[in-house]
Amino acid sequence: IHLMPVYDFKSVDESKDEFNWGYDPQNYNVPEGSYSTDPSNGCSRVIEFKQMVQSLHSDGIGVIMDVVYNHTYESNSNLNKVVPFYYYRYNEEGSLSGGSGCGNDTKSERKMFSKYIVDSVVYWMKSYKLDGFRFDLMGLIDIKTMQKVENEIHKINPSAIIYGEGWSIKTATEELLTTQTRIKMIAKSFGASGSIAVFNDQTRDGIRGSVWEAKKPGYLYNPSDQECLEKVVFGLKGCESRFKSLSSSWTVKDASVINYASVHDNNTLYDKLKL
Repeated sequence: IHLMPVYDFKSVDESKDEFNWGYDPQNYNVPEGSYSTDPSNGCSRVIEFKQMVQSLHSDGIGVIMDVVYNHTYESNSNLNKVVPFYYYRYNEEGSLSGGSGCGNDTKSERKMFSKYIVDSVVYWMKSYKLDGFRFDLMGLIDIKTMQKVENEIHKINPSAIIYGEGWSIKTATEELLTTQTRIKMIAKSFGASGSIAVFNDQTRDGIRGSVWEAKKPGYLYNPSDQECLEKVVFGLKGCESRFKSLSSSWTVKDASVINYASVHDNNTLYDKLKL
């Protein structure tokens, strides 16, 4: 099971019956209280989260947690209150970087934030017995930090699953970031079942059509569409292509690519076909 963010996020009042997807981090190392039976009791959220994981494990089901270290809900976050301006990326004119689409992009290449990310996932693994992590907008996080994540997580559990969105969002030097074309730079730890995987959006768009244009069909609906066909073939050939419609190849190994048609974003595959 892939849980969308369940750490403490900002946009809901925990005392009321409100819901949000959770992509607005406030406190990374605390479970979100709105999912607990008693948000006013700090112990409830911790105990119940652990009980949930334990119950799923007893049924043979692993638990992946979605983590969003690439931005915070607000710029004057708890991180910024500790060391002002240290934890964020800024544009040349001094404004906050907003490559995440949410503003307030964090700066993982800072030594202490890199350490914080690694310490955080290790804490969740050890304390809550999670089976892996899905990194939101992983392409905004530097590759050295993600290599440390891979090393430390697989020390705890060599079978842990780590994957994320490797979209190329240039908020820093391209060579710094964990994008699709650079995921092969992350080495698999000895004995680990895999390295770090990235989603293949080319296969997704080829099969189902554009996620940005709801009524633009893909190969399933219109097999004669040459561009969509090329994207499907790109996925079948392991992300290696010479098609002009595709900007780059990023052949990977060690189970480092996820071919998919639909996840939590955008219309479901069924809804897309109906549209």
